[in-house]
Amino acid sequence: NHNGEQFPRISAAALHKAAAAAAANGNGAAAAAGADDQGYMLFDRILCDVPCSGDGTMRKAPDIWRRWSVNNGNGLHNMQLKIALQAVRLLKVGGRMVYSTCTPNPIEDEAVVAELLVRCQGALQLLDVSDQLPELKRLPGKREWLVRDKHQWYRTWEEAEKVGYKLDPTMFSSPEKQQLPLERCMRILPHQQVPFL
Repeated sequence: NHNGEQFPRISAAALHKAAAAAAANGNGAAAAAGADDQGYMLFDRILCDVPCSGDGTMRKAPDIWRRWSVNNGNGLHNMQLKIALQAVRLLKVGGRMVYSTCTPNPIEDEAVVAELLVRCQGALQLLDVSDQLPELKRLPGKREWLVRDKHQWYRTWEEAEKVGYKLDPTMFSSPEKQQLPLERCMRILPHQQVPFL
């Protein structure tokens, strides 16, 4: 069992060798895996369903109400970003990655996606999939959000940098991030679905 942020890189040669041996024994066909320039396997599709505060599941997990704190999402943000960055490293060029949480908290959602897009410098695109699954009711992603620590709300990192408690600049919206197509993120709320999720 591995943390997603440290998901192991798999040797494509070893995978091909194992698949060929299985095929020779009649146990399956040889797999054609893509590899990076160092010979490690890359994936066509990655579902990056990260650990999250779970506050989007309060309806079915009422114990979350008692344990909820603004620090839950803030404390997970950096791990979520590391997992998503590792997923991008393991993704083939032209591959697809879905980043998923069960929280409506933009610190765990749009803030992670925005930082990922900024760090990838155009090598990663946020696709418009609004025409897919037309019956699924969704809201567009947010371009701006406030960040709260245990004391107060902040609009920018500059406001929070000296006084914010356990905050990181990657949690904040910025003029650069507001130019990203974050409305393509999907905010799916269970009460909007019939029947409820």
